[in-house]
Amino acid sequence: MAEDPCQDLWYARNLIFDRAGFCFDSTLGKAIFDNSDCTTRTPEFSPEDSLRLARIEAIEDRGACAVNTATTLLDLPDLPLRKRIDPPPVLDPQVPGWGCVGWTGGAGTLHIGQSPNTLISGQVQAGDTITSRYLPEQGWSFLTVERPSTGQRFVGWSKLEVPDTLCESRLD
Repeated sequence: MAEDPCQDLWYARNLIFDRAGFCFDSTLGKAIFDNSDCTTRTPEFSPEDSLRLARIEAIEDRGACAVNTATTLLDLPDLPLRKRIDPPPVLDPQVPGWGCVGWTGGAGTLHIGQSPNTLISGQVQAGDTITSRYLPEQGWSFLTVERPSTGQRFVGWSKLEVPDTLCESRLD
C-alpha cells in the first residue's frame, strides 16, 4: 500500500479527462492514455464527473501534489487492471487503508462499475487478501484482491462487507 498517492490521484483525474475525449500534450499523458481517439482540449463533463474531479483536485491541493509529467511511467502496479474501471476510485491519503489477510467468508464479486449489472472484474474466495485504500461511494468499496494460491490479482467495486471476524488477520 505504499504507492505515491499523488500519482494515483493524477491517474484518476486524467482518466476522467481521457474518457471525455481530452487530447493530452504532456509526455506522461500521451504515454498513459491513447490520444488516437481524442477530440478536444476543452472537454465537457457530466455532473458526476465534475464532482469527482473537484474532489480529486481538492485532495491533490491538500497534498501539494506535483506529478512529473515529463516522464512516461506511473508507479501504479494495478494500472492495466484499473483502465476498465468506471468510475475511477478516489484515494484520500488522510483516510487509512485497511486489509484483510486470509478471508474466511463466502465468495464475493468485484465489478468494473458501481452496479451489479456491470462486467465482473474478479471474485473473492476464501484465503484471499483483500485491501482497500479508496473512498467508499454509495455503499460500494473499491477493493484489491490478491489470491496467494495462484498469484492472481483483481481490482473492482464491490458491496462485500469485510468484518474483522472473517479475516485471519488485519492490515491497518
